[in-house]
Amino acid sequence: MLRKMLATSDSDILRQKTSPLQELTFTSLFGILAGNGIHHKPTKEFYSNYGLLNRDGKFNMNAYLLSDNNEISLKVVVFEGLDKSVMSKRTEYGSKCLLVSVSEVMQYFETINSTAVNLERSLREEQSLFNFASFREAWINASLHNDWKNGFAPSVYMFDDRIEIVSYGGLPFSLSKEGFYHGTSVPVNKSLLTIFMAAKYAEQSGHGIPTIVEKYGRDVFSFDDGMLKVTLPLAFERPDITMRKQKEIHQSDLSTKQTKVYNALTENPNLSMQAVANLTGVSLAGVKKICAKLQKLGKLERAGSKRSGTWITK
Repeated sequence: MLRKMLATSDSDILRQKTSPLQELTFTSLFGILAGNGIHHKPTKEFYSNYGLLNRDGKFNMNAYLLSDNNEISLKVVVFEGLDKSVMSKRTEYGSKCLLVSVSEVMQYFETINSTAVNLERSLREEQSLFNFASFREAWINASLHNDWKNGFAPSVYMFDDRIEIVSYGGLPFSLSKEGFYHGTSVPVNKSLLTIFMAAKYAEQSGHGIPTIVEKYGRDVFSFDDGMLKVTLPLAFERPDITMRKQKEIHQSDLSTKQTKVYNALTENPNLSMQAVANLTGVSLAGVKKICAKLQKLGKLERAGSKRSGTWITK
């Protein structure tokens, strides 16, 4: 009920909530604004005009999020498979100006958005792993309209078949799902939106959600337990997944001792046979036989001399 009252008033919770730190710097923020033609000095007037001070003249949560030295964790996690049982990589993008964090996440996903070429038809067809414009809109919306007051940041999770962008707070109480899908703009964090717009990260045109709906449909959105999740399916299997699956198939054909030797050389290709024997508990003679067998199977290769070379697992 309280949130509903606040949502329908002129309150801006982030603007009135005091920052947990008051010794803040804004080097990144001023640099981004300057790059967009906005040149200001760090004065109280600037902080007030851009919604970085509360009624008491103290730095607020907007200032904290946009400062160089906040303690907000903002992460991208990659999982192996279709669920969260096996984590492959976790990258931290937080503890810096929110605008920088948002940009770095977008740069990462733009980098991994590979393209597949379909040569089966007479015309050459190229297809991206996912629609980057839709990802950008989903990520900007998640970062801008997230319920930041408790310090919980939006996250991005990547699985073998999809990307999930998760933010907290759900829909504003004054906004229906139908209005949401049609792009009705109801800013949750009004003063934060001002900064995003000044930095050219966002605009109040309402085209973001319709962009995603046009490409993927409404079913990619889910509203559960105060969270908003956008699920973008991947168009094809990523190259790193194909390699991982091939490696798993190779290893499934090996005996227990062969797998131990293979894994040891994968983790450290500079190991000597004696070192492999010590690590795996397999006799030195056994390691030599297994290495010869793996080489014969095409799963192991020696690069360089016996004394100073390295192992290459396949």
